[in-house]
Amino acid sequence: MTYALNSEGNPGVWQSDSTSSNTSALPTGLVNGETAVALDEIDNAIYTGTTSGTKEELLAAISDKSNWSGNNSTRQTIPTNAFSVTGSGSNVVINEVYVSHTGTDDS
Repeated sequence: MTYALNSEGNPGVWQSDSTSSNTSALPTGLVNGETAVALDEIDNAIYTGTTSGTKEELLAAISDKSNWSGNNSTRQTIPTNAFSVTGSGSNVVINEVYVSHTGTDDS
């Protein structure tokens, strides 16, 4: 499954194009609030919602922007606990995170 996260731009809005490192258009085939979430403009966003439930419950929680927080000046510590999918034989695996922000990257 492909999922998209946007933390650049106006509150909860995807841009109409993705022509620079500061714009993110909703990828074709994805639906905001179901398979994508557009956060308010924030650097260092982190998911703070539930990590256990059915696939549908987890997708609904991840798609709810109130389950995300961030801080423009402080980097978040990425949690190491796994997601637990109930009613399914597989676990959710986040295999790639792409972060783009203005300024220099920290090592």
